[in-house]
Amino acid sequence: MDLTDFLQEPEHSQAYTLGLQKAVELEGRRMLALKGELTHLQREATFLLRASPVYYTHHIVTQGYTHRGQIIGAGIGPGGVQQHVGADLYAPWGKAGVMLQRRVHDNDAFYDWAEASGSSFDNHDVSLDVGVHALFFRRGFEYGAGVIYTRELNRYFFGPKVNNFNVSFSARWHPGS
Repeated sequence: MDLTDFLQEPEHSQAYTLGLQKAVELEGRRMLALKGELTHLQREATFLLRASPVYYTHHIVTQGYTHRGQIIGAGIGPGGVQQHVGADLYAPWGKAGVMLQRRVHDNDAFYDWAEASGSSFDNHDVSLDVGVHALFFRRGFEYGAGVIYTRELNRYFFGPKVNNFNVSFSARWHPGS
């Protein structure tokens, strides 16, 4: 790549994550944190004219990039796109929060599959998540709970609409606190 290449197609083989968080102090030793994040790993249109890799894949190492067998990279996977917004309230008693997220799974593979199968534009594999979580402090213990509801559209590009509930509970002891 040279300067002319960069000036003409700076988006070629790019990926990015943009995030922000704003903390606002409230009365009663409380704080509200507002956050948002955008992750983009999908190939740009330049791949139509010149080779562009799919992120986190490798032409020799078939399982992709790993560290001691564990896949590395963004949780959305290769060719994905994600938008996330959330808010957390911090207080002396603990923390509570909400989140909303949209994930497009492996959009690079979708476009290859759609072209080969003659599929229409409305078969993207998209997940919409909404969640709540809380963490409470009590006598040297932390108690946590969370619920995330996911609605996935077009699983694997041609599959059904799928609902999923993820419920989690945790407890942690801090000796001597």
